[in-house]
Amino acid sequence: MPEDEFGIGKDPLSKAVKRWVKIGTNDAEAVDSMELKDPIFAMLMAGPKQNLKTEDAKEKISWQQGDLECLVVSGHNEIEFANTKFGMTHRVFRHKDVPFGLAGMQQELNASFGGQKQTALIKMTLKDHGKEAKAKLPDLQP
Repeated sequence: MPEDEFGIGKDPLSKAVKRWVKIGTNDAEAVDSMELKDPIFAMLMAGPKQNLKTEDAKEKISWQQGDLECLVVSGHNEIEFANTKFGMTHRVFRHKDVPFGLAGMQQELNASFGGQKQTALIKMTLKDHGKEAKAKLPDLQP
C-alpha cells in the first residue's frame, strides 16, 4: 500500500492487493477477506469508525530515537456476530516523522455474551524502524 493511503479518515486495508494471516506458529496464509477470516482482528486493524475526533491533548511516545509528541485520533466501532457484541474504543497516536505517520495505538475491547462482559486492553507503540527489513510473507515482491 502506498504511504499516502494512511492517515486520518483513510482506510488503507481496503487498498491492499494481498493480505496474509499468520496465527501463532502456523505458516502465513493468503486470505481474500480479513473480515471473514478473523473479524475481531479486522475490527482492530480498521481503527475508529464512529465518533471520530482529534483529541486536544497530545500523547508522548518514547522510542529509540527519542520522544514524540503525537496527535491523538480517537473513536469507536462495534460489530456483532454469533450472539456476541464487540465494541472497541481506539486511540491512534500519529506523528509526521515516523513511517506511515503511526507512532502507536491503544484499543480497549469490550465483549458481551449472555450477560457476561469481558474487557481487554491492547497497547502498541513504535520502538524503532530501519531500511534493511526483510519480508517473511510468501511471494512478497519489493
